[in-house]
Amino acid sequence: MNTFLSVITITLLFFLCNTTEVSAQQKKTDPDIKAISKDKTPAVYDTAGVLAVMARRSRAMQERNAEIHRLNYAPNAQWLNAFGVRITGPDSIITFLQGLYDDPGYKESVKIREDKPEITFIRPDVAVAHQYEELEAQRIRGILLNTRKIHITLVISKENGKWLIGNQVIMDEREVQKRAQITKDSTAIIQLLENDYATMGNWDIETHVANCTIDYLLVENGEIWNMEMERAHYSKNNHRKIDRKDYFNFKHVSITGDLAYAVYGLKSVIIEEGQTTNKVWNESVVFRREQGKWKIALIHSTPVLPVK
Repeated sequence: MNTFLSVITITLLFFLCNTTEVSAQQKKTDPDIKAISKDKTPAVYDTAGVLAVMARRSRAMQERNAEIHRLNYAPNAQWLNAFGVRITGPDSIITFLQGLYDDPGYKESVKIREDKPEITFIRPDVAVAHQYEELEAQRIRGILLNTRKIHITLVISKENGKWLIGNQVIMDEREVQKRAQITKDSTAIIQLLENDYATMGNWDIETHVANCTIDYLLVENGEIWNMEMERAHYSKNNHRKIDRKDYFNFKHVSITGDLAYAVYGLKSVIIEEGQTTNKVWNESVVFRREQGKWKIALIHSTPVLPVK
């Protein structure tokens, strides 16, 4: 709450001051200032010093190197992102950001737009910076996000001659209802798949049938099975006592209207009569929504064989 009150208070002062250029001494000592052009406003407002902080932030993101951020944050800095993650202190912020940069779903993302920062001085040693960016192709848990339209607002102050970020808030423009529905559907689809695979641990054919469409098909090992063939398989094996754990690694989930598909890796650990078997597949699934409920229409499964 304090974070947002600070931002609101600062916003009310938006038109109080203007922007300016950096001192000659700072130009010599800060490499991130080199590419910043001069302006003709009074030197009391150190615009280029603030822009150097923004340039350093951009470089850290481009190089996927969170350590570059260390020069930017005050000891008690607070950082809040668009997903509600709130972090305090440079070490914690940098650890989180490096984890983000190393995440495969983030590595695939591409920044397609980065507007010039807007700088507003509250007083000569305190500034508010705002920047707009657009990010494409980011994935979270394998789910492809729509183009992110991101607003970053930072409170930056000069402490002991250095400009440091004290507060950073990241917000996304959202089509609230549409995004909320996509998230809800994605969660429902993933949960459906996990629940359905659990039926192979207790041979619960009725739940499996209820999870699938009437025209459900399984394509595996070069064979095509319908539900009647799967019912026979469950019936044949329901005397077996097994402990099965399934681990999903979702690569992609896409939803369009009442149709969706998912691509994922699957590892199954099966314990039977004291013997453990590990199996690995790459699979894709087509889902169809019927009467408001998602169901499995098609599974295509390819075993991943050990490398010889």
